[in-house]
Amino acid sequence: MRKNTAFINNAIDPVTLEGPRGDSYHAFVNATTLGNLSARMPYTAVAELAFSRWSKVRSNPNFFNAEGFPGCSAAAAGFSCATKNYAGVSLLFAPKVLQVIPGGDLTIPLFFQMGIKGNAATLSGGNQGAGNYSLGLQLDYLSKYTFAVNYSDFLGKYRDNGSIVTVGNGPLYRDRGLLSLSFRTSF
Repeated sequence: MRKNTAFINNAIDPVTLEGPRGDSYHAFVNATTLGNLSARMPYTAVAELAFSRWSKVRSNPNFFNAEGFPGCSAAAAGFSCATKNYAGVSLLFAPKVLQVIPGGDLTIPLFFQMGIKGNAATLSGGNQGAGNYSLGLQLDYLSKYTFAVNYSDFLGKYRDNGSIVTVGNGPLYRDRGLLSLSFRTSF
C-alpha cells in the first residue's frame, strides 16, 4: 500500500503547489522460465501482471484527474481519467542462438507492455491501451564484447479536444520510435 502518494492531476493548488494525494494498493505477479527451442537455441521468457487500485483521496480532490471528480474533464471521461482499478501486462521473450559465428552468441530480445483494463491513479502507473514494445539483436562475442541494435516504440491513443491541450491515455512518444545502437566491453 502506498499512503499519501501523488495521484494524477489536471492542476495543482496555487498556494501549496501540491496536486492530489491519496492511498493506493498495488500487486504484481510474475514468472520466469528458461527453456530450449533447440539444442543451439535456449530462451528466457518473462511474464508479469500488474494491478493497482486507489482507495482514498487525502488532499486536493478537486484536482484529481479521475472519473467522478471535478478534475476529470468531459473530453477525458472514459478515456484518460483514472479509474478505480488498473491492470497491465508485460512480456519478454529472448531466444539465444549459440555460436551463430565462432565465439559469438546472438540474443533476440522481444518485449511488449500494455495496460489492459482501466487507468492507474498513480503517476506513470499505466493506461488502458497504452504501452510500448521493443525488438532487438544482441551479439555477445568471446564473452567480452557486446554489440546491440534495438528498436523501441510506443502505443496509445489521443483525442483532439479542440484546444492546445490534447487529451491522451499515455502516448507521449507514440510518434517517436527509437533506434539505438550500443557497444559494450569488459576488461
